[in-house]
Amino acid sequence: MYLSLRFLITFLFVTSLLSAQLLEELPAPYEAAFNEYSQDRDNRSVLRVKVVNLPADIKRDSLFGYSAVTLMREDQKQGFVSIPNDGILNVALPDGYPLQEVWFWLGDHFYGTIYIKGEVTITMDYAALTATQNNKWEHNGVTFSGPDAALATYRSRQIATHLSGKLDYKNTMNDGNLSADRKHAIMNGIYLDLQKRDKLMFADAPSEVAAILKRTQKTAYLSCLNVVYWGEDYPEKLRDTYRKHRPVVVSKKSRNFYAYHTTQIIAVGSQKAIKAMKSASKRPTANDLMITAVEYSLKKVDDYYDPPLADFLKLYLTAKDQDVNTLIRKKALATMSSSWAKEKLQAR
Repeated sequence: MYLSLRFLITFLFVTSLLSAQLLEELPAPYEAAFNEYSQDRDNRSVLRVKVVNLPADIKRDSLFGYSAVTLMREDQKQGFVSIPNDGILNVALPDGYPLQEVWFWLGDHFYGTIYIKGEVTITMDYAALTATQNNKWEHNGVTFSGPDAALATYRSRQIATHLSGKLDYKNTMNDGNLSADRKHAIMNGIYLDLQKRDKLMFADAPSEVAAILKRTQKTAYLSCLNVVYWGEDYPEKLRDTYRKHRPVVVSKKSRNFYAYHTTQIIAVGSQKAIKAMKSASKRPTANDLMITAVEYSLKKVDDYYDPPLADFLKLYLTAKDQDVNTLIRKKALATMSSSWAKEKLQAR
């Protein structure tokens, strides 16, 4: 009995280490290896879709749709693929990301979200889906098979479970009566509760899948927590957490993680820079304030992070005013050292 328990503990420990190692081996979006991987068209993941029990007279050209999440929101497109008579279609995703979120739907009958790292087959039963309404995330008429079946299945289950539990950060994030630190404490409690639910949910999941989805949950939490501190500095311990966190899935939450984090740096940095300039000069022009805010924000990004990540975050420095955007691009390019980041920014 003792030996069996000891073996089980050792096995779980080793499995955990291997899963953590696998995540660290996946290139982060700010690393050159990620850019090299995504440039190879042969690395694109493939959705294989099979729609069964589809009426012969139904319009097929706009029934199945999908949208593969991209690093930059403006690059993301949605596409429709006509369903052939046999109900089977294959879709090579536009970008070769190592691990990517994909949204897909079958008319108004089902909407789902999955993660994919190579290939998955989605089988949808049209008759089963049209027999019920408001079908999202999970349904007995939607099943997954193929190499990424477990990842797709558990990700769908994770979303459905969290939403059914009505645990969400948004109400706390947007509560104007709470201080940032109080919001942080409440949101941390929600995050811990979600972790407990995930632990139970993933008890029988492959260790790699559980590790990916656990990291995803942390990315979502940190993404939302950024917004809480848009008006003030992070506690140093929290900033260190952001330095160390590596999202592994190209998803809406990881995109927000980087975009919101950059916004926090801009918001706080701009406030400090403008305040300092106004105290030193009685009449700074609007252009002076704009230049100072941009330069200060870029410097803070470089102060906080090493070049690969700093250069990547600069891709998310944007403003509604086109003149400010032009200034940001010009000054950001002058501070970048990563050739791939410069190419991306110039392409924009």
